[in-house]
Amino acid sequence: AMKSVGEVMALGRTFKEALQKALRGLEIGSQGLGADNKSPGEGLIAIQDTPAAEKDRLMDLLRNRIRVPNCDRIFYIRAALKAGVRAADIIEWSKIDPWFIHQIEEILECEKKILSAGGAPPSREILLEAKRNGFSDVQIAFLLNSATPHPHPLPSQRGEGRAKPGVRGVLFVLWLSWTK
Repeated sequence: AMKSVGEVMALGRTFKEALQKALRGLEIGSQGLGADNKSPGEGLIAIQDTPAAEKDRLMDLLRNRIRVPNCDRIFYIRAALKAGVRAADIIEWSKIDPWFIHQIEEILECEKKILSAGGAPPSREILLEAKRNGFSDVQIAFLLNSATPHPHPLPSQRGEGRAKPGVRGVLFVLWLSWTK
């Protein structure tokens, strides 16, 4: 049987920003790399809180979802990192270059910073970091337990010397390959 292969393209000033934009472009309902309660693997994040027998079964499931390439693999990598699985184990299971796994770890660190705001509007620095890490307004609102996304930038963050919406230059590299 024929299988269709889809692709997305996203441009950003950082890999993390482009990755989150690309995941939004998949048209699977996800707002990016998690922080929306719609990503596959969300239920596996609480592995540490499960009984030992169930924990082993869930860990095997997580390991297999990461070992075998599939369309949801990146979401299971996120779930594993959030569940406390070491990056070295994920790298060994997936054979993915460590640089990419560390980029996902940095997205999760930023997510922790947003969560540390405790529902209050995040500081300007955290908001800017979140945007540099590709978080959408919907993801930020979800992490802040807000029913509606904050417009970007937050009204309290506008003004002289503050974050301003606009188009920025993006480094675009085109690799050409020819086949003989």
